[in-house]
Amino acid sequence: MKKVVAAVIGAVIVLAVVSCDLFDNPKPQIMVLTTEGNDTVFKDFGHDQLIEFETQTNVAIDKTFKIRNAGNAPLTIDSITTEASQTAFTIFGGSIPTTVLQPDEEMSFKVQILSDHVANHDSKLLIPNDDPEESNFYLRLAATVMPN
Repeated sequence: MKKVVAAVIGAVIVLAVVSCDLFDNPKPQIMVLTTEGNDTVFKDFGHDQLIEFETQTNVAIDKTFKIRNAGNAPLTIDSITTEASQTAFTIFGGSIPTTVLQPDEEMSFKVQILSDHVANHDSKLLIPNDDPEESNFYLRLAATVMPN
């Protein structure tokens, strides 16, 4: 009986500690969404996922991305960029400055691919932020550019 009481007390203490941690330590949580292929439904893409583009030479296409704060504290998104060494991919409208998203708030932006020659292009979409678990969030970008 003493073991059962001790186990129950232990379980209650663990639950109390976990509950306090959830309420006393609010954290932001980054969620990045985009569409796949011709699909119009936004899907959650985790860190280091591959996003593919396909186009023809001198034909620009873009893909819309959404960043949502799925946490319970403000999420600071630092300047969103693509790798500087890869010029075929650009943030549509220029780089995105530091932005703060409140819990459940989201923002949208577009990444564009434009190339004047047939090639395969690779880059990274860099989304630095203050999510304690994914502060160096990035997505891999790949594009196949075919002849017209």
